[in-house]
Amino acid sequence: MKSFVDDPVSTLSTVLDFVFSVLISVCGVIVNYRFRKKLKEEKRNTPPGRKGNVIEPIMSWYCILQMIFWPYELLLLWIVFNGVIPSDQMPSWLCYLLSNVMQIGRMCIAYNSLFVALIRYLYIVHRQKANQWNFERTSRWFQIASISIPVVLETLYFFTANFSENTLSDRFDDCLASFDASYTTENVIPFGLELSLRVLLSLIHISEPTRLGMIS
Repeated sequence: MKSFVDDPVSTLSTVLDFVFSVLISVCGVIVNYRFRKKLKEEKRNTPPGRKGNVIEPIMSWYCILQMIFWPYELLLLWIVFNGVIPSDQMPSWLCYLLSNVMQIGRMCIAYNSLFVALIRYLYIVHRQKANQWNFERTSRWFQIASISIPVVLETLYFFTANFSENTLSDRFDDCLASFDASYTTENVIPFGLELSLRVLLSLIHISEPTRLGMIS
């Protein structure tokens, strides 16, 4: 509410926001739990000699991710937009950590459809070649890749991208301000990029005396 209106957040709006967030989280957990339970039942009931559902391993982890991620994100946004955390008493790194965990979760959810489509493509279009592979091993690799690849990509993006949000600051409320779409900063190096540059410069300073010593 605070990011969309000019009036300060009231007690009523905070309570209603929390209630709706809890209701959405509970409904999401129930739906994904039932879906994962159904997938496990189908896996147990697979006839002997049949390989089973090719997307079951990916979707099984996806349901777990959904049950953990959405309550986390809704709770974090409720805390941020309603000013529950006293910003002047919290370190900025905590905000960056929480917000980037949220972003990683979003990336994993976004990439899920890609890996489901890819493994279905392999076992439908290239059926003969795919059937020569070990089914359990292939499904396990796709399952791991559906989580690890988005995590690696988002981590690399955080430590290398030059974007205006998530700037390095000693104040927690500066990070909270990055949740607001109207928040912009200019000529400030992002937190992740600055951290990468610091590590890179330290490695250069360490290697430079060593190289000079070898030359001498």
